[in-house]
Amino acid sequence: MPFFDDAGIVRENHRGPVIGALAVFGEQVERMVGVSLAWAVTLAPAAAAFALPGLPAGVRAVMFVVSSLAVVPATGALYRLAATALDGDEVGVRAAIDAVRSSWLTSLRVLGPLYGAVTALVLTAIFATGLHPVAAVVAQVATLLALTASMFWGPLLARVPDASTVGVLRGSLLLAWRSPALAAGVGLVTLVFVAIGVLTIAGMALAVPAVLGLLHTNLVDHAGGMDG
Repeated sequence: MPFFDDAGIVRENHRGPVIGALAVFGEQVERMVGVSLAWAVTLAPAAAAFALPGLPAGVRAVMFVVSSLAVVPATGALYRLAATALDGDEVGVRAAIDAVRSSWLTSLRVLGPLYGAVTALVLTAIFATGLHPVAAVVAQVATLLALTASMFWGPLLARVPDASTVGVLRGSLLLAWRSPALAAGVGLVTLVFVAIGVLTIAGMALAVPAVLGLLHTNLVDHAGGMDG
């Protein structure tokens, strides 16, 4: 099909979260690659800090902080653009600017604490492996649940921009409870794409962020959003 025609881009939710997300990515592939590249740029300072261990510790710490702060609003904007694409609209420069302008502060306020909490849980699960077996299992289960819920956070905020942190958290748990099989399936596909991104730097920079944004947003749409 044409990259973009006068009739617009057709939203086809009936194909399911995975196929539907990949179809929309293909319909706007050049623009989606641009979205992925823009998101990946926020990780450049952290990547440089990893690649240059000889830098002063203070400089490396600042680079990590810069990436940590930049990636949150970038993620919020990515999900906003994914929602735009899934709604059948063109993702262009103007849409990207509007997404960043309208979502950066809300993303920091709502998504920042949630992503910070899940990062802390992941680190706890890693360090708990050397502790009591029960503590390790509890930490691992909590981390798995948090990672599952995290797939819903960005899309929920994109669909309901005035949602609070508690509202997004509650909505994610409700949707995961309502559609456990769907969430599990999308979670497995997410792991596959993350592995591809880790193993191929080009994949992480060019495709994976946008594909995951579309995938998770389509998951929320199929699970029912924040209705009920």
